[in-house]
Amino acid sequence: MATWKDWFNKHFTTSGQGINKYPVGYKAEIHGPYVEYRYYGPKDTPFEDVKLGDLRSWLARRKKTPGAILGAISRGQQRWSRAYFNARYPSYVPVMQLVTTLFLLSSLILYRVKIVPEQACKYH
Repeated sequence: MATWKDWFNKHFTTSGQGINKYPVGYKAEIHGPYVEYRYYGPKDTPFEDVKLGDLRSWLARRKKTPGAILGAISRGQQRWSRAYFNARYPSYVPVMQLVTTLFLLSSLILYRVKIVPEQACKYH
């Protein structure tokens, strides 16, 4: 009988990584202490070093499963949190980033809800 953890591990985690488990590529004797925002999979060319002609083949090598996408989002969030919230001397930067993001999202919503429908109206 499969449990909810088995179902979750099958559909939403990266290959072999489950709840409370280390990633498959992690080896303590090679990598040292586990860091949650580091990718322990096979090494590949960083995105900033990819040439425009090689972009299609670089994207083809990426995993596109829900678990891989969630893992990438989680690693990015952990890296951002460590850089701004868990810093030794935190500043107002994460608050301003959050306010700016909310402002841009509200502007986009306002544009799509209020301004776009008004552009189709004819005034005499």
